[in-house]
Amino acid sequence: MSTRPRRAPPAPTSSPVAFGERLRALRLSADLTQAALAERSGLDVSYVSQMERGLRDPSLSSIEALASGLGLSLSEFFDDAEDNATTHLARSLAAELSPLDALTRRDAVDIVRRIRGAVERATPRRRP
Repeated sequence: MSTRPRRAPPAPTSSPVAFGERLRALRLSADLTQAALAERSGLDVSYVSQMERGLRDPSLSSIEALASGLGLSLSEFFDDAEDNATTHLARSLAAELSPLDALTRRDAVDIVRRIRGAVERATPRRRP
């Protein structure tokens, strides 16, 4: 039998540091403090801090709790950050509009469209 030393397995493509960076970006895009996210997730604030700094490797149940605290599904938690920002914005707008009656909602949507048009007109277009 050979007594050669075993090779270490390849490093995973995701690391606690990468996870922490992603968690921090999602938390900030949701405009939450670590304490607020910890409270919403049912986790200790020091644990959230350690995960963001890449010092802790979270369990699946912790990731599920964090996603829930951010108002995201697990798939949204791991999807592209820009898509998540758009989803978060859409959910925020929907939450603000939902208590309004249908006519008022239509007026609010019309106001958002007018604002978007004004911003587009005021923003210089980039040439390809």
